[in-house]
Amino acid sequence: MSSVAIRTVLLAGLALASCVPPRQAMVVGTEHKGHFVSPGYPLRKLEALLDAYRPDLVLVEIRPEAFALGHYEDGPIEMSYVVLLAKRRGIPVAPIDWYRDEDMGKDPPVVDADGDRTFERDWGPTAERLDSYAPFDVLNSPARAHAVLELRNAQTRLGSGEGVVWERRQAWFNHLTQDAIESHHARRALAFVGFAHRPELEASLVASGLVSIDPRSIRADALDAPVDDEVIAFWKSAIERMRARATATSNPAVKRALEAKIVYWQAAVDSRGRMRAHLHE
Repeated sequence: MSSVAIRTVLLAGLALASCVPPRQAMVVGTEHKGHFVSPGYPLRKLEALLDAYRPDLVLVEIRPEAFALGHYEDGPIEMSYVVLLAKRRGIPVAPIDWYRDEDMGKDPPVVDADGDRTFERDWGPTAERLDSYAPFDVLNSPARAHAVLELRNAQTRLGSGEGVVWERRQAWFNHLTQDAIESHHARRALAFVGFAHRPELEASLVASGLVSIDPRSIRADALDAPVDDEVIAFWKSAIERMRARATATSNPAVKRALEAKIVYWQAAVDSRGRMRAHLHE
């Protein structure tokens, strides 16, 4: 091949490469039961975001073992909703949560007793404020992300036992997300995670070279409208599985968590996914 031909091929390759958009990801902070009790973030907002962003991979806060069995109720209720929506649209879905049932109800490890007390004294009110429901634009804002990252930094550096437990789970979120994006060769990933997980997951993806898309920049208006029959049918079957599991478990903490979860899932069924202002914490 002549030097001119080689140069032509190289230039064509460079031109083609320049036309390929960079890999990107959008991390959406959801609010679990808050979608039914807190104004400003209806459940249908998640569907609007899914359709407006048009991802090639959806990631959800569900553990892989339960996901493989179709037990999407392992995660918060909105995760089952987006799984069903994505599958209906032919979009691959990957689970990215991690924790162990046997650890539920156990006190966190004592890493630094003095530091733990310092964290509770100096950061307790901030932690409580950041663990509250809020409208979509607030939960997915840079200001909220910065505040959460500051809180997690303080929790870890002061040796809070809760911080150790949290960061191990978050590390799995980050790892499973990266694995899923690579294995699916995704270029437009969309992750739905509880709002407290969003800042660290987004930071991890940016550090890996992906471009982060601000969820607030996506035009995705949504009303507080009912969900469809397929979703209701799944929620009903999931409630029955949770009841059976609550009856069978020997772990009181798991049993209490399941019983509390059943209450708000049943309320969501009764309202067909719309706001239920009387459903309290």
